[in-house]
This record gives sequence, structure tokens and C-alpha cells, in this order.
Amino acid sequence: ALTATPLHAGVDFANRPFDATHRALTNFSDWSLTDDSNSDGTTDWIMSTTSSTSSSSVASGLWTASNRALTLNGTIPAGSTVLSRVVCRDTSSTAGGVQIRVSVPTTGVSTHLSGLLTLELQSDGTQTLTVSEETGVGVFARLAVSPQLSSGLQDIHCVMNPSSRTLHVWVNGVWMGAHRISLVSSPSVTATVQIQAGAGNCEFDRCEVSTQSSSGTSVENTL
Repeated sequence: ALTATPLHAGVDFANRPFDATHRALTNFSDWSLTDDSNSDGTTDWIMSTTSSTSSSSVASGLWTASNRALTLNGTIPAGSTVLSRVVCRDTSSTAGGVQIRVSVPTTGVSTHLSGLLTLELQSDGTQTLTVSEETGVGVFARLAVSPQLSSGLQDIHCVMNPSSRTLHVWVNGVWMGAHRISLVSSPSVTATVQIQAGAGNCEFDRCEVSTQSSSGTSVENTL
């Protein structure tokens, strides 16, 4: 009836956008390795060498590196859901390839979730993405393998959710699956995202990290 008291209803959509705290964004065209894209007073990434034969250069909007690592500057708060996006490819079939590590401490306990995504060029010119979980310091157990990816740049998304202890992975917008992650007391990297180039040259076009409090909110299926 026109004179009745209006009724209001709220619906929680499962596919709502990822309402997150921006931590880092580098695309090597508009932003450089030393930029502070979120204006928090510090550079987004800390770059380190992993071998004496390391190299690094930025040209034509790409970071080409060998034996170098970018580590998120600052720690990820315990219990945070972490969204990482890396556009990259391995251009040399020597050991290492591209490595993306995500480590998140859980809330209230001294344990972590730690995952590793490795993208490696194969002898036939394709690339293989391997998803692993860390079970001990520097010890990884394989969870899934996606072979026969093209030799071009791959757009890799991953969401680490401490609430459900899951790691979700997308490649070029295609969902590759959800993986249950075991707790590990002492991961090789702690409360951070690390992007590393192995012994051969690797190219990176975009590196982005956002975090969100996991207080009762699921971000699964939002990409």
C-alpha cells in the first residue's frame, strides 16, 4: 500500500569487488621499481640479489631480471587475505624460472600459510605453472601443475585466504583451482610477497599486491 512503512532489504553479493588496502603497484611503464604507489612514505618493493651473476634492467615497460628478487616493503598483518597479481614470463629454460611466494601469518598463533607459484619455460617453448605449499623451511610440496601455457606473458592472480586456509589461482582470467594450504611454523619468507627471477632471464610487466582484513569476509570468486 502507498501508505505502508517502506521495507528495506540488504543482500550480500558473493561476487562483490575486492575492497582492499593497496600495498604495491608497479607496471614498469608508469611506475618504477622505487616508486611509492600507495603514498605511505616508503617504496613498495625492496630489491635484492640472489646470486653473484644477477642482472636487472627496465626497458619498454618491462623489468628483465636474472637472480633478483622483489620483496614487499613492510609486513602483512596477521590474518589478512592477500591478493597478488604478476604479469610475467620465463624467457630462458635454465633453472629457476619466475617464483612468486606469498606468506601470511594466521591470527593469534605463531604459524603461517606459505605458497609458491613457479613459472618455467620448457624445451618445447611452452611454460608450466606449478603451485606448491611450504611444509618446512624451504621445503615445498607440489599441489598442482598447469602445463602447455604459451611462451608469452602470463597474467597470474592468486588469493591467499587465512580464514579458509586456501590458495586460489587464476591464469589469464581463467580459474585454475583452489588449494588447501597447511600451516607451517617457520616459512622461508615471513608475512610478505616475494617475486623472484631465477638463473635465466625473466620478464615482468606488472606486479601488484593488495590486502584485506579477513574478519568474516570471503573474497573467493571475486576476480
